[in-house]
Amino acid sequence: MFDNSISHYLRNDNLLLVSQKNKTGILGHLRSGQYAEFIRAYPQFIQKSVLLLPEIGQLTMYLDEVPPLAWDIVEFAEKSLEVIYPGPRNLPDHFISQIGLPIRVYSEGLFHRFIFNQKHPLVLTHVSDDFPADEFLKHHEKMLNLPDNYEWKLLAEKTMFLGVNGEIKIY
Repeated sequence: MFDNSISHYLRNDNLLLVSQKNKTGILGHLRSGQYAEFIRAYPQFIQKSVLLLPEIGQLTMYLDEVPPLAWDIVEFAEKSLEVIYPGPRNLPDHFISQIGLPIRVYSEGLFHRFIFNQKHPLVLTHVSDDFPADEFLKHHEKMLNLPDNYEWKLLAEKTMFLGVNGEIKIY
């Protein structure tokens, strides 16, 4: 699925339309000019953006403070876990984050290797069901339909919010 052609495509400042189980997202590099243009062109369709990292150690690059408990939770999570952290930093202006910074860390598997080989963090932006995919594909020609049982999930199986005072909420 995430092969060399997709990797090369993203590294050249392109965006990828990804769909799975009737959900749609846009995948691209965090600092991509194309990603910034996408955010400006389609704000009404954006639901949330998630930073995808290949290494747990990269959390400190994007967060003012990583709560101690977060290290253990992320490192030992067996399922797809998205953690929303307070205090984001070092993000481009176009990155949308109303409640904190949603991050998924992939420290093993095929998708880990794919993100690691990108050399830059990826961002996945979830879009609403009425997103004009056909219009988007006129400018960005690649689309990837993921099988329901594929290792990487478009939507996280669990979401956890870590508050600045140590509070934890799991959805």
